[in-house]
Amino acid sequence: MKNWKLIAVFAATLTGAAMPAHAEIDLSANFGIMSDYIYRGFHQSDAVANGGIDLAAGPFYLGTWLADLDSGNGVEIDVYGGLAWEFENGFSAYVGYTAYRYTEDDDGAYEDVAVAAVKGDGTAIIAYAYEDEDGNSLYIAPDGTTQYTIDDEGVATMIGPNDDSSYTGDVADLATVTECTGTGFDKDYDEINLGVGYAKGDFSASLDYAIGEHENFCGDDDNDYDIAMLTLDYKGAYVTFGTYGISEDDEDKGEPEGDYVEVGYATTINDIDFAVYLVDSDEDIDDETRLGMSVSYGFGL
Repeated sequence: MKNWKLIAVFAATLTGAAMPAHAEIDLSANFGIMSDYIYRGFHQSDAVANGGIDLAAGPFYLGTWLADLDSGNGVEIDVYGGLAWEFENGFSAYVGYTAYRYTEDDDGAYEDVAVAAVKGDGTAIIAYAYEDEDGNSLYIAPDGTTQYTIDDEGVATMIGPNDDSSYTGDVADLATVTECTGTGFDKDYDEINLGVGYAKGDFSASLDYAIGEHENFCGDDDNDYDIAMLTLDYKGAYVTFGTYGISEDDEDKGEPEGDYVEVGYATTINDIDFAVYLVDSDEDIDDETRLGMSVSYGFGL
């Protein structure tokens, strides 16, 4: 992980100056539900039950949070800890670490895929077999748009990408290969978290930055990612601007690079927290606009 040693030295220096001799320990818990689990612009799951436990002692904090995801993704388990400070002038800061784990974490699904070397106009094209919604066997080239049919005599006919574009050619070979396909986002994530904030009266602002890495499916190398988020809040109404790819991330390796905006309102009634939020993500993330609501309850232990 990038810059971990530098961050650790920075945190240790501040801890020596800020940690009181006998820090009071606060232990709390929370549970709730979300109609739509959206995290940093990415849709994670529909209707989610969640809960967690947090411990604080002076500047130290430690906690865990669990969410029951859609069928097939299991339970998300987050573990986090770090140091946080609040100053009398309204400023605050923190440095921490977060680990994201999933109970149905795996190394990808392996599928047998039929491959045909389709010859047309003197050009050999590799096409992958699949079935359309009517159950017909079709073949599609790696560009994702060029489609073929193959008749009983082994003749391939291109039927796309345009309706007026077609040619035929002989099938030179038909074999079966094994390919690894990803199964979702349920892989291990580890990240360093940094942030500063300011609050005065009913207004608050925070700037958060996370840098981490996650495992890839199919045994590929781990990928790095980073994100910066600016949040402005006034009397519970808030807006968050998030952007991925502050460093030079590699999109070819699946590292995200895009933006999202979240607007919402949060309030507390009789110790129950309510929130409604609208998230708009650009085409480099989810390319969706989603509305969600959450209800949660926190209490001391």
